[in-house]
Amino acid sequence: MMLINLSLAPEAIGDISKARKGIAARTLQMHLFEMIRRFCGVVQMNDSEALKLVQFISSEALTTDEKKNWREFLIYLRKQRRFTTATPPIDTDFVKLTDPMIVASFRSVAPILAIIPEVDYESIFTDEDGVHSASDDVEFVTSVTASSSALVQKLVSMVDDGVFSAGTPRDVVWEDLFAPLARSSHEIVIYDSYLYSEMWRRSSDSTPSKEHLAWFVDKVDSSGGAVRSISLVGAAGDSRIGGLPSDPAAIADMLFEKFDGRLTGIDELNCFVVANRRIMHHDRHIGFSSGQVIDLPAGLDRLSRPRLRDVMNFSYRYTPSSVREFRRTYDSAVEGSSTTLFTIVK
Repeated sequence: MMLINLSLAPEAIGDISKARKGIAARTLQMHLFEMIRRFCGVVQMNDSEALKLVQFISSEALTTDEKKNWREFLIYLRKQRRFTTATPPIDTDFVKLTDPMIVASFRSVAPILAIIPEVDYESIFTDEDGVHSASDDVEFVTSVTASSSALVQKLVSMVDDGVFSAGTPRDVVWEDLFAPLARSSHEIVIYDSYLYSEMWRRSSDSTPSKEHLAWFVDKVDSSGGAVRSISLVGAAGDSRIGGLPSDPAAIADMLFEKFDGRLTGIDELNCFVVANRRIMHHDRHIGFSSGQVIDLPAGLDRLSRPRLRDVMNFSYRYTPSSVREFRRTYDSAVEGSSTTLFTIVK
């Protein structure tokens, strides 16, 4: 699952093939790939539907190049665990997604976008724009009109704006931005040179609410998703960081006191303490194994209180090159000679 659960009827792929759309086919296919890569996990209703999709992309309905493109795209999705089937499987037709009982069992935690063949859409729905909203979080589209979906456009607006306003509850930020990605990922990495500073400061005061790091880890741990590990990458203190010790062991003691014996969902919390702050980039990021990186110019600090005291800006990155760049940044910090790793297990 991702920000949107997308179900793709195999025959809908044929609607944007060269045989059906001529010279426009490649552009339509690339637009669909881009939308899925950016926002969607493909969740077929059962194993049979998933198999039909795999078989269709090898059929004579597609050209050799189209088959190759679709095979490579499905491999990309599989590697990121974004090509799955519903759990439990649903033995019904796509159009039955208008049934509230079917929707309840399939929806899980993300809205549903069902891409159906043009001939089926035209025989069932009267919406001339090719987008039918069955409910607030279930839409039917064709492979041509998918990017015009209201669900997609809402996400486009959110990530293009890249801002949550002051006063927004941090739980809203979690549900709108982080939760769907966390529930789709088996690993999350938080990279912020100041990551441990507020937790250290709060350990000596009486602030009742959790600071941002404990809050975020608890949210992931209790989300019931697929995350098995969280890696924290932060720097030890120096003369500029009020109170945070330069000794990694002291920071480890704080983290063990906070999390040891309290993890119930994830298997391990890998805590990297970088003694040489200068090797860490100033930029702060959260990386998800589902293939997204959230850049946070002000770090997680904006989420240190139940409501945002200031605006929270973010950038949503998802291209393979962006993910590789983030991985290089992460590797350079955790593999440095001044970095110490402490692991807390469930």
